[in-house]
Amino acid sequence: MIPDYLKSTLNAAPIANQTVICGNVRFTVITSRLFRIEEENFYNNASQSVLNRSFEETEFESYEQNGYLYIRTEHLLLCYKIGESLSEKSLYITLLTKPYTRWDYGDVAVHNLGGTVSTLDRVSGSCKLQDGMCSIEGYTTMDDSTTALFGDDGWFTTRKSESVDLYFFGYGHDYISCVRDYCRLTGEVKMLPAFALGNWWSRYHRYSEQSYIELMDKFIEKDVPLSVAVIDMDWHIVNGINDEYWDSISDKERLSIGYGVGWTGYSWNKDLFPSPKRFLDELHNRGLKATLNLHPSAGVRFWEVQYEDMAKAMGIDPKSKQAIPFDCLDPKFVDNYFKILHFPMEKDGVDFWWMDWQQGEDYNWTHQFGIEKNELEVISPLWMLNHIHHLASVRDGERGLIFSRFSGFGSQRFPIGFSGDTYIAWETLDFQPYFTVTASNLGYGWWSHDIGGHCGGDRDDELSLRWVQFGVFSPIFRLHSSCNPFLGREPWNYNSRAEGIISDYMRLRHQLFPYLYSMNYRSYKKQLPLMLPMYYTHPENKEAYEVKNQYWFGSELIVCPVTKKADSESGLGFSEVWLPEGKWIDWFNGYVYKGNMSFECFRSLEQMPIFCKAGAIIPMQKHIEHENKLCPAKDIELVIAAGGNGEFTMFEDDGITTDYESGKGAFTTYKFNWEENSAELVIGAAKGDLELIPQNRNYALEFKGFKKGCVFYLGGNLLEAKYDAETNSYMVSINEVESKKGAVICIKCENGLLHDNSDYMHRCYKMLLYSQTTAAIRDKLYTFADSLQHKIRWKPEPIGDNMMPRAFYELALQLGE
Repeated sequence: MIPDYLKSTLNAAPIANQTVICGNVRFTVITSRLFRIEEENFYNNASQSVLNRSFEETEFESYEQNGYLYIRTEHLLLCYKIGESLSEKSLYITLLTKPYTRWDYGDVAVHNLGGTVSTLDRVSGSCKLQDGMCSIEGYTTMDDSTTALFGDDGWFTTRKSESVDLYFFGYGHDYISCVRDYCRLTGEVKMLPAFALGNWWSRYHRYSEQSYIELMDKFIEKDVPLSVAVIDMDWHIVNGINDEYWDSISDKERLSIGYGVGWTGYSWNKDLFPSPKRFLDELHNRGLKATLNLHPSAGVRFWEVQYEDMAKAMGIDPKSKQAIPFDCLDPKFVDNYFKILHFPMEKDGVDFWWMDWQQGEDYNWTHQFGIEKNELEVISPLWMLNHIHHLASVRDGERGLIFSRFSGFGSQRFPIGFSGDTYIAWETLDFQPYFTVTASNLGYGWWSHDIGGHCGGDRDDELSLRWVQFGVFSPIFRLHSSCNPFLGREPWNYNSRAEGIISDYMRLRHQLFPYLYSMNYRSYKKQLPLMLPMYYTHPENKEAYEVKNQYWFGSELIVCPVTKKADSESGLGFSEVWLPEGKWIDWFNGYVYKGNMSFECFRSLEQMPIFCKAGAIIPMQKHIEHENKLCPAKDIELVIAAGGNGEFTMFEDDGITTDYESGKGAFTTYKFNWEENSAELVIGAAKGDLELIPQNRNYALEFKGFKKGCVFYLGGNLLEAKYDAETNSYMVSINEVESKKGAVICIKCENGLLHDNSDYMHRCYKMLLYSQTTAAIRDKLYTFADSLQHKIRWKPEPIGDNMMPRAFYELALQLGE
């Protein structure tokens, strides 16, 4: 009997009048740009990868002419030679819109824009990615011919025989629609619980209850907020329990899974954690959620606390001490695996599970225990683990969350992704922004990396700091390292400058929660990942394909992390940046950048290239010292970028339940109306379930990229406004704004609102002030900087290793019209 929580009862049948059968071939028009192609056997069951084939009614015409079947939609023309087996000679599809390409059966797009891989384990630097759903040719295919199907009982069944089950995506350069419909087909992304968007602490280290709690308290003392506490494998009994432990392991088993036996465990190590529930309660009392690491492949052994109950449930005599193999293809084992091993620990306070790698790519490790080969072994162990753990996580109607590796098509429905044990190197960091944003081409938007790297490498505080900056502006921020005593990622382990910067960025991550959470909601509503490649919004600009480490971070920001070491003289790191047409405001200094331009972007350790689009509105929460709450806040900080109109809707709810699926939540829309000499910020009246948010709010408004001399009004009354010339920003505060009414702030300046970058030479001076070079060279560079105002058509070269001339050139490019 399959328990209800493990059943997947899915109706994946297509809309009846959108299929065309021609002999032993069936074509299904899912959208005007998405076709299903089947040969031999036709299935309406959901598969491992495909959960939904019924989108909406799509207009198409189907007709036969001169021995060919034609299916035509607004965007595609399919041509099939009737009676022929599927081949490059019998089937082709033409795109009727740009780029007007043709796909012949079996073709693979040469310029696929990439997808992702299951793990970055043992990867130093970069690796080859599998294909994604987007290509410059405008088409791609997804082969679903060999996956298992969901049966009528909610479990799995296999296909009767070899057949073709292929999906053709012909979305041209409309990458956003392509990924959206891919997610609709293979499983929609749901909202993450609120706590997942904060700072995670993780380390492979032999903590005790006392040492872990003391560490969490030190983070509180240092005013560095955390939201998730990860406890790696040493929470349970591991190697060295006693001689009987190792005597029970056969030589054959040592060869096949060897180290895995010690890594698998379900019994708390009472020497380290004498009272697990007390430990978990202490974490919860500090506002933290807890996750434990799992390596399940070695099954359940006689030394586990739960062994007797598990053995009896599986029909094994506990006195035999017989190993209970991990058989994730057996629903009976899976049910007991959760009810006996996991659910009791969840009752004690484990919030979610980290399924670490170790179960392999096949099931050979189970066959040594007498388990017969199963026809369902077409399902990979990783996919099966993700599937069953996801089902278990949503059984009580709350938002599901697992932490595991990418397991193929449809993995976006199993967040969050763990990218694996990375090497500590600049080359690894340089690969991760591209790796993360490219996964969006498979709808996989919630990657979590070992920020700082897992193992190896050299001590390099600059590398760690730059990695943290990327982590803060990545989907999930999780510090991690190995058990090496010199690799702890605590901010105070670095030099004082790095400690301050890392701590500030971690505070910024929690401050960004309202923005991140609203993007979490966008991910659910629009099936758009948090990070998007530049070519999603500018597919016809070749530059958008060239800035591989640059990405949209939500709807308002463009980010391009620094991933290469700074030169020793200037102390500035740089990234290759391309900004689309329009105006862009630097997040840190309010400098105004012109769009439709590529340049090298130089930044000190304290800063990184982050650009607000003109009119951007970014909601944040005020940092409260020694607090880590991620919830609807009374004190909101809004960042508003000069230069254009903008609108942003902030979404808030309880952060835990699935009530958002029925529309429950609070929506506050902010609008910024821009003219050359005047502007208006409208804090809209909140809509929806207002009991979820504070009745009144205090707003700290930061207007970036504005010229000195602006005046601000609320209801005709002059507001106090403080101008910061270093950031070209005004700070304005208004308190006790009724959420259900909102407010309107007016800004005026007779000489124009937009900052004119006239402080160019001051910025050059500040960079030179901290430059580690001779006074003579500084004098020369300062004169050189002034000359760039008049000679910006040529690109200056470094002076020795000093990249300062190019940094000045970046600023000079933005002068004038």
